[in-house]
Amino acid sequence: METTEKPDNKSYEISFLAKTEEGALRVSKLIKQHQFEVIQESPVKRIALAYKIEKETQAFFGFLH
Repeated sequence: METTEKPDNKSYEISFLAKTEEGALRVSKLIKQHQFEVIQESPVKRIALAYKIEKETQAFFGFLH
């Protein structure tokens, strides 16, 4: 009998905040660099933060599946 093993593929969502738009693009590049398959990628958009993070009031938000 021959058994074929299926890789254990799991689906994840990664959400992130970045200080700059370039930083947000680096997140996507880093994920792809480590051989993860990106199924869906949201457009990065600037959002107002509910409270300051290190004196920043805005950030770039994005997510990947």
